[in-house]
Amino acid sequence: MLLAQNGPGKLEDLIVSKLHEKGVTGPKLLTIVQEFDPGTTKETFYRIVRKLIAEEVITKQDTLYQLNLRWLQRVYQFSKKYIYKNHGVGKDNINAFQEGDKISYKFRTPNLLSIYWAHMYDLIYDELDSNAPILISHPHEWFIHTRAKSESFFLNRFDEDKKLVLLSIRGSTSLDKAFKKEWESEFRQIGVGIDLGLKKTEYINVLGDFIIQVSMSKKFSEDLEAFFEKYPKVTNESKEELERLCNRKDSARMVFIRSKKEAEKWRQRYKKYFFIPRNTGRR
Repeated sequence: MLLAQNGPGKLEDLIVSKLHEKGVTGPKLLTIVQEFDPGTTKETFYRIVRKLIAEEVITKQDTLYQLNLRWLQRVYQFSKKYIYKNHGVGKDNINAFQEGDKISYKFRTPNLLSIYWAHMYDLIYDELDSNAPILISHPHEWFIHTRAKSESFFLNRFDEDKKLVLLSIRGSTSLDKAFKKEWESEFRQIGVGIDLGLKKTEYINVLGDFIIQVSMSKKFSEDLEAFFEKYPKVTNESKEELERLCNRKDSARMVFIRSKKEAEKWRQRYKKYFFIPRNTGRR
């Protein structure tokens, strides 16, 4: 897609270039594209935008389109030049958060939430100075099946950056155990069948003093549970079923909080199930 000479790819490059400068609303971005190529219709523009969102190149929150940090990190030419300099993707807002500050987001589908969730996570991860381990709790690890490239990149970073993650999975199905067997490493401690007191609809990330709380609908969570109970492994057919589940219209919510007190409570809770080396967890 990058550096296309003509056709839709060239418009994709234009959109990426403009969003590197700052976040832009849909109508404004459409005007920019049509000034560059007057023959571009509104329908063509939004088809390209939807494609870029699906590929996790850009994200949308409310009316604003932005570059997706995780995509930037996967593209060497962009990440080396921009990732710590691009303040148009929310870093200033993150750094301005004070103790007790909170913001919430709502999404139409679980997959749209997961894309923006990854974007928010990366904003904090890149700014994280603490040696404390990163804490993650999921009912099941379904992202590795629906967003394999992005999730693999996310998981591999812990070994590459030598940052410790404690990943708690509530389920203990064959798929959960297979994930643990494949992905556990020195810097990725993974536990299955762990009940941290969360509902089956709830997910948690703790990075330093920042907490990301995610809630999926009861219906989605029940269907996800049924999927993990039904399949001992993921085939092409079952993967399509999971992708349909994650992309169907089903409301989801994310709450972003800064709370040193609450983060410390979560760290103490995780100590019951995970080994934390002495050189981590210090503030």
